[in-house]
Amino acid sequence: MYELSYIASPDLNEEELAKLAEDVRGLVAKAEGEIKTEKIGEKRKLSSPINKKLFGFLISLDFTIKEAQELATLKDSLAKKKSILRLLVIEKPEKFQSEIRPTPPKLAPKPKTEKAAQPKIEVTPEEQEKKLEEIDKKLDEIINE
Repeated sequence: MYELSYIASPDLNEEELAKLAEDVRGLVAKAEGEIKTEKIGEKRKLSSPINKKLFGFLISLDFTIKEAQELATLKDSLAKKKSILRLLVIEKPEKFQSEIRPTPPKLAPKPKTEKAAQPKIEVTPEEQEKKLEEIDKKLDEIINE
């Protein structure tokens, strides 16, 4: 399965656009291709000018083709059409969804466990004073050594 997307000139009226789409369908049929879907879009503003044109019609179609060699011929025939500003042909897998790797299931968040409350050690002001004095003595010993 292939997808052909092309931008048609904004200068085309509805009849000319329909004739261009018919010509493209004829070229696909000539290349022994079979069109599955076709979508003709409205006139849109292009993100950047193509051949000094600021607008264009985006047309897209999905098709199958028997021989890959015919694809090059089809591209060349389409590229010669002056009313086609740009074209792109890509290979499109038929089972596109099956080729996408499945996303891993989201793991349930771990339940929040409350941290075990650490017992508070209450220190009286006298005990705190004694510990500070011991620390001061040790610091003095280290400094004096």
